[in-house]
Amino acid sequence: MIRSFVAVDIPKFEKLLDLLSRLRSSGARLSVPKDESIHITLKFLGDIPESSVEKISESLGIIASRTNRFKAEIVGTGLFPNERAPRVLWVGLSDNGRLAEIAGEIDASMAAFRIPKEQRPFRPHVTIARVKSMQGIDKALRVLDDFRSTSFGSFEVIDIRLKKSTLTPAGAIYEDLAVKNLM
Repeated sequence: MIRSFVAVDIPKFEKLLDLLSRLRSSGARLSVPKDESIHITLKFLGDIPESSVEKISESLGIIASRTNRFKAEIVGTGLFPNERAPRVLWVGLSDNGRLAEIAGEIDASMAAFRIPKEQRPFRPHVTIARVKSMQGIDKALRVLDDFRSTSFGSFEVIDIRLKKSTLTPAGAIYEDLAVKNLM
């Protein structure tokens, strides 16, 4: 079985790397991804049989082949589910709903592989930290607030990627299993 997800990689914008660095050094008990691991998850697939990778890749290729490239802006910060009990810190995206459309198509197409549909609406974001405990969280929230309305940069979404996720004590290691270019 392969732990996997579908994602869009994002550029390593200087302001975003600064935010990640400040979160790491905030003193809060956070799990902050490595700079090279930041991405937008379109669909978490979970554990899939290795024998399904090629068919899932083909399905993603069909979606990509009928989707035009588009611009997205990484802008603003926030957290899930709320400030009293934050579990995920994120930066947001502005893309005129395009990522949500693609995520919806991917979600629907994965039913053929017995991967359950998402129960929550898709909210495009980049996870920049997971909260391990509330210890020092006030410091992390102050850092997050400093970037609340920051534009980190714009980029063109040119592909979607099927990724393998290997969990290690040092954090997750991601590997591209398939890259499907948009039109």
